[in-house]
Amino acid sequence: MRSAICSLLLVAILVMNGFVHPVQDIRTLQPSPGAQFQPKVWGTRIVWSDYRSSNPTIALFDTTDASLSFLPSPHPSLDHLNPDLSSTLVVWEEGCSSCPHDIWAL
Repeated sequence: MRSAICSLLLVAILVMNGFVHPVQDIRTLQPSPGAQFQPKVWGTRIVWSDYRSSNPTIALFDTTDASLSFLPSPHPSLDHLNPDLSSTLVVWEEGCSSCPHDIWAL
């Protein structure tokens, strides 16, 4: 009984301090007809590889204003994979199965 009370108290503290969210708060961030992989978060910004088209692109979502943008690339026919970000920079890998992969930054 004591263990159950301690568990309930711990859950209540975690919920009240914003560390745990109720299941109904879980939602799709940005629905897409294609797959979405490799999400990374920095502050209010989230990046991921987005497969809306035949070649994955890098999507950038800002939670402060719910804005979605896709990073420009000089090579749109190549795959854009493994994004990451910091407070001022977004980086990703660009290439294809038969060509070298390079690291790009914006």
